Amino acid sequence: MAVNITSAQNQGLNLVAYAGDQKILLAMSIDEKIVRQNNLAGFAIWRKPQDDAEEALSNRIGFNYGVDSDTTSQTRTWTPSTQAPFQKFRWVDVPPKGFDSPITYRVKALYFAGANGWQTKDGPEASVTAKPAEQTHKRFQIHFTRGYIASQAYRDQSVSVSETPSSSP
Repeated sequence: MAVNITSAQNQGLNLVAYAGDQKILLAMSIDEKIVRQNNLAGFAIWRKPQDDAEEALSNRIGFNYGVDSDTTSQTRTWTPSTQAPFQKFRWVDVPPKGFDSPITYRVKALYFAGANGWQTKDGPEASVTAKPAEQTHKRFQIHFTRGYIASQAYRDQSVSVSETPSSSP
């Protein structure tokens, strides 16, 4: 498998996309000087498949509600990352319609705007286009295993697959 890596930088925001099989790892970093001058809230991420509309990825964690031991995946609130930014410097995206054609990701750093609540202000923004990895082996596929299997997306997909009736005899 030939791995496709694309990167971009703008005003101190560095963005790299590592294309795997049916998933993309996005890695973000910000110059230390910018971080010291601002109060980083996280990153808003948008996905735009080649022939589809751009959409903001949603976050399971928000500023306006809590998550505790009684919270289940069915009761969690999904909030667009424009309102509840991802507070990680890496993100694995598993596109719901697959990854058979290029996908453009736009990432914007968001900073806390002040002491009155959870308002944010825009920081630098960068975009990359991830292209599907070329399959060199038909019976062997490369995956990002640890981060994906540890993710809630894997659990949700596993539950939905196991709840789907089998089509085999």
